[in-house]
Amino acid sequence: MKTNELVKRNISGMQVIKTLQLLLEDDYTMAQLIEKLNANEKESIFNNSVVSKYINTCRYCGIDIPKIQNKYFVAKLPFGLNLSKRDIELIEKLQMTAVEKLTNKPIKELNSFLNKINKFSNKNIIKVEKDTLDLTKEYFYNAIEEEREVLLLFRTKEMVKCKPLDFVVHKGKNCFKVLYDNKVKNVIIDRLVGLKILGKYFKAEAEQGLTSKFKVTGALAERYSMREHEEQTENKFPEYILITNHGEAKDELFSRLLRYGKHCEVTSPQSYRYEMKSILDEMLVNYGEK
Repeated sequence: MKTNELVKRNISGMQVIKTLQLLLEDDYTMAQLIEKLNANEKESIFNNSVVSKYINTCRYCGIDIPKIQNKYFVAKLPFGLNLSKRDIELIEKLQMTAVEKLTNKPIKELNSFLNKINKFSNKNIIKVEKDTLDLTKEYFYNAIEEEREVLLLFRTKEMVKCKPLDFVVHKGKNCFKVLYDNKVKNVIIDRLVGLKILGKYFKAEAEQGLTSKFKVTGALAERYSMREHEEQTENKFPEYILITNHGEAKDELFSRLLRYGKHCEVTSPQSYRYEMKSILDEMLVNYGEK
């Protein structure tokens, strides 16, 4: 092999690495990739055909790079960081501490840093199609288990960040049940073109608690003692009383309400009601009663 041929191959390899490096920084359209890649060259050597070839080379090496809404995403790296459950818990604690102790600017810088780490983690992005429904569901369930937010990319070009709750069939349509703007919504999968698992962990936000409401019935309604952050908003005694709870941490609230058994029913928000029902269903299964 001639020396100049070896150099040519090395240059091509470097251009592939440059393309991958740029894609790991952010998600770009083809035009944006060409512009940014050529910005560091003495003359324009990158074009649509060349960059497409380099992207396909990355794909051939096992790097998943889907194109969604004209943007290229690094969906999964075969050599990415494998974040364990413990790693995720430590990141959650770091985020929570930052919110409590730092001002907006360093919090923003921390989130930017964590997003860079996320680019190299075991995150997943998938193009939503009929043929990939099972894989899409698997990624969605992974997000629920890892307590990560997801980004839904709609055919209308809209992008929505939300908390994943479950996969359901609603009125004959496959749907993702998500929490968005403190409301539970069923998003029809056919309306989507992409699903992206984000690096943001929603547990830290959930710890702050939402305004919730629950009914107390029976003898408990007569003797119930309200906390400082609670108020009675409806009195239908002896049938029930309605309590509004302002911002109690969800885990603490659920732990307390579960002790009340059948004499307590969560009515809102829908996400709390759904989660409480899931907990009760799981308990019944564990005790062989369902």
